[in-house]
Amino acid sequence: MRQEEEKLLNEAANFEDLGRLHRDIFLMSLAAHGVPDTKVMRAGLALGPVALDRATDRSVLASMNIAIGDLDGYLERVVNLLELDLMATVLHLNARPVTVRGAWHWPGREMPPRVDKL
Repeated sequence: MRQEEEKLLNEAANFEDLGRLHRDIFLMSLAAHGVPDTKVMRAGLALGPVALDRATDRSVLASMNIAIGDLDGYLERVVNLLELDLMATVLHLNARPVTVRGAWHWPGREMPPRVDKL
């Protein structure tokens, strides 16, 4: 899987591929969290094209800034970014609690049951 991860990271520089990159990483993270393949495929079908919004809610921007800070802290421990394990990084970020409008959520715990409802 290392080659696939490196390929995904290299492609991140191409903005046109952002939607596909998000889709691939999101679906890989669902599989890593133990979501059955049939549910991962169903989630993939439910995803639409990436939508960019210039009027993003401030709470979304705040959440993104917190995620960037968490990612930066994680990356400080990585000696060589070319050897970064993308899935380990995603799982690490999904294991931390986040707040949405004041409510605490655990992405890694909450994603599988939500996908199961699709």
